[in-house]
Amino acid sequence: MKAQVLIKPIINLAIAMIIYFQINMLSALATPVSPDGQVMAPSSPKPPIKIYSSLEEIINNSSQPAILVFFSSVCHVCWDELLEMKEFIEKFSLPVILIGISAEETDELLAFASKYSFNYPIIQDRNRNLYRQFKVKLEPFWVILQDHQLAYIDDYLLDFQTRIDRAKQCLLRLVSKLTFS
Repeated sequence: MKAQVLIKPIINLAIAMIIYFQINMLSALATPVSPDGQVMAPSSPKPPIKIYSSLEEIINNSSQPAILVFFSSVCHVCWDELLEMKEFIEKFSLPVILIGISAEETDELLAFASKYSFNYPIIQDRNRNLYRQFKVKLEPFWVILQDHQLAYIDDYLLDFQTRIDRAKQCLLRLVSKLTFS
């Protein structure tokens, strides 16, 4: 009985160490890439804030994973999730395209991006086409695409930390496939 009680924490620790190793290895190997596929120097400035009207304008022919974060600028949970993913991507220089998606007005989106130094593409989905395509009912919501195909879709029934951990693990798997293939 005691052996079974000890096995679960040991397995969890082993999994955490594997993920930590993967993150550190990827951060050493990853090269920052802009949404249009151009390799960026690590210290190059971010492009100015731009609001897009479609996903195709951003991901075009890119083979990079794209993480779509559906958010509202008045939702504090949305900010937490969007900004945590932004920090995660920047910390490890992951070659992914982070895209914020909102149905709000342009001036609200620009104010949000400016206030939080969010220099990534934002799609203004006024007609909620992407919301319908991915069956988004509430914000925040995550979708990860690889080669324009669905690689991960969020689950509202899970808690915040589990949701973000699963999204990060999916990104790491996709990036490691790109890096080591």
